[in-house]
Amino acid sequence: MPTPSTPRKSPGRPPRISREEVIEAGRRIVAEQGADRLTMRRLAAEVGSTPMALYHHVRDKEELLLLLLDEYAERTMRRPEPSGTPREQTIAAAAAIHDALRDCPWAAELLTADDLMSPTALWFVEQIVDGLIRSGLTPEQAVRGYRAIWYYTHGQITITAAAANRRTRDPRP
Repeated sequence: MPTPSTPRKSPGRPPRISREEVIEAGRRIVAEQGADRLTMRRLAAEVGSTPMALYHHVRDKEELLLLLLDEYAERTMRRPEPSGTPREQTIAAAAAIHDALRDCPWAAELLTADDLMSPTALWFVEQIVDGLIRSGLTPEQAVRGYRAIWYYTHGQITITAAAANRRTRDPRP
C-alpha cells in the first residue's frame, strides 16, 4: 500500500499552485465524474498548470486518490465508541461505514477498484472483526463475516448511486 509522500522542496521560483489546490481539484473531478476520469492531464487543466508541475505536490494519481480517501475518512467518519455487546459494536461500525459511503459513492468505488485503503478508516475493519471474534467466531470466520458485511455495504451503495444517476439522466417520470 503506498504511503503519502511529503511535498518536495526545491529552490527557485515559488509554485503557482499549492498541494491543497491540487487535492481540491482532484476531489471535484472524482466527485463529479468518477475516479476513472481523473488523469494528471485533466487535473493539470483544472488547476491551470502542466501535468509535470503536479508531481511536485503528489507522487502520482494513486497517492492523490489515497489522500482523497484519507481526507474524506478523517472529515466524515465518526468512530462509534466500542461499547455494548460485541453484536452492538459490530452493527455500530457497519452502520458508520455505510453512512459515510452513502454520501460519497466514489470512495466505495475506490476502495474496491484499487488496492487503496485509508489508514484513517482502518478502525472500522478492526472493530467489526473484533466484534465478530468476541461474538464467538474464529478469526477466519470473523474475516469472512467482515467481508460479507463489506460486500453487502458496497453493493447497496453502488446500486443506490447507479439508480440515482439514472434518475438524474432520464427526464421521464
